[in-house]
Amino acid sequence: MWPLSILRRMVARLQKNILNGLLKIMLPISRFLLRSGIGYKEFAQVCKSAFVQVATDDYGIRGRPTNISRVAVMTGLTRKEVKKIRNYRVDSAGDLWGVNLSPPTQTLNHWHADPDFCDEEGKPLELPFSGGFPSFTDLVRRYAGDIPPGAMRTELKRSGSVIESEGGKLRALSAVYIPYELDADFINGWAFSLANLATTLTYNSSLRSAENDEERISQGRLERYVWATKLRKADVDAFKTMALSNTEELLTQLNEWIINHESDAVLKPADSDEETEPARAGFGVYYFED
Repeated sequence: MWPLSILRRMVARLQKNILNGLLKIMLPISRFLLRSGIGYKEFAQVCKSAFVQVATDDYGIRGRPTNISRVAVMTGLTRKEVKKIRNYRVDSAGDLWGVNLSPPTQTLNHWHADPDFCDEEGKPLELPFSGGFPSFTDLVRRYAGDIPPGAMRTELKRSGSVIESEGGKLRALSAVYIPYELDADFINGWAFSLANLATTLTYNSSLRSAENDEERISQGRLERYVWATKLRKADVDAFKTMALSNTEELLTQLNEWIINHESDAVLKPADSDEETEPARAGFGVYYFED
């Protein structure tokens, strides 16, 4: 039996390794979110909701949802937060209610909605940066917390959400802050790919309790990599071309198999008369390069 002090160090080391790995994962995700105009507050709200949803759905007793107190213990959130989040679960349209908007979006949104900063027709006024109410500085101080008005102006101009006239007045071109235009199909593909890879990795991690490596391999889901760290640029280009060619051939074969076996109807196993719900399965490939 391990001494308690050693067990604590082992757990701390394991969790530190997980958190260090999470940081590596979060760097590209944070880069994508910032390009999309999503800041930490919105991200944190989504994370809280994910923790509450998993703790509620996966750790209940006898098939029932986990109670609020136990969810609070597991997630580290207060019972009040858990209750609020469970009341604001994702609706049927896939929208997360109760998300805090980022300061740039708050600023633009209220510029289009607050009567103090709109004309009689409800359109956003052209605002001087400062000097007399209403001004852009007044707008930022009212809705963007402690963000310096100058920094907000620079970012909104950079993103194309605001333009500045020769006279120094600022005009809002958008009611939302999106630094880079992103295609809806790309966003759906981004979420689909990351979610599926994470699901496979999480499933494989649950097999660590298997009795031996052979059992773990037989029960695990396919997840393989090949990579090198000392390639010349010409070799990288050649590898990319080869990987694309071979992958297209493999995916075409798999897609043809799916076309021949997929059905919208309820399925019947070959050796049984019992009907079963269609199952979801797929195969994904991606290329990476630094």
